[in-house]
Amino acid sequence: MVAVTCSGHLTSAIRLGRGMAPVSTSTMNWYSRAVTRYYCSDRPAEAITNNSELERRSLSKDLKELRIRGEVGVSVDSELLAADEAAFFPRIKTTSLSTKRVVIHDEARRASVTLVLLAFRRYADEQLLSWRAPFLESLKGFNVAPGRDRVAQIYDVTINETFATQALSGFVQRMQRSNIDSQLHDYHVAFNDRVRDPIENILPLHNRLYGYALLLDSNARVRFRAAGYADDSALTSFLDAAKCLAKEGGMQS
Repeated sequence: MVAVTCSGHLTSAIRLGRGMAPVSTSTMNWYSRAVTRYYCSDRPAEAITNNSELERRSLSKDLKELRIRGEVGVSVDSELLAADEAAFFPRIKTTSLSTKRVVIHDEARRASVTLVLLAFRRYADEQLLSWRAPFLESLKGFNVAPGRDRVAQIYDVTINETFATQALSGFVQRMQRSNIDSQLHDYHVAFNDRVRDPIENILPLHNRLYGYALLLDSNARVRFRAAGYADDSALTSFLDAAKCLAKEGGMQS
């Protein structure tokens, strides 16, 4: 696999699978130019730099980063991202525990603020719990804004990125239905690997062992991002951002 920036320089070598013949320099150069033309034409450099669009991280790399960074307050936006600079949450169809098709991008318009809790691995589930309860508690004093159905909402998103997890996803969801309140089934959703890249492009990190907490405004723009467990400092920034979005949505406490 080759990763490039819009300058066309190689940032990693072609990885050879077991039993594959060596790749010539001319082939590598041709492949680099072709990939650069395809991915950089009419696309901002920041859209493809440091993401998984061209390179998938190995589990060993994720583990190494986890050991270095730790799991608490790993990567947190210091303040609310400006609306005109924030990326939109991708318009992706997901499947809920109630077997409904859910498009979070559209559903975000029903609330003044939406918390998306995203996990690639069940290992991250405990991390995400540290953001959930404080979020709900912090917005208790707000009223529903005109044109909105609710003050806030939370979507738990599971990414089934391997063939094995995709094959077992139906069984896993049946287990979840029996363990999760039926009133929340519409808010527990999953989708498969083929749409993973649009999600990773909006994350602060690309380590699949971390859980990610994203705050969306009523236009489905990602206005705050956090990874790992919440510590006191991260939680303060996170809750301040949530309250700001609630006020932006026309609510008054």
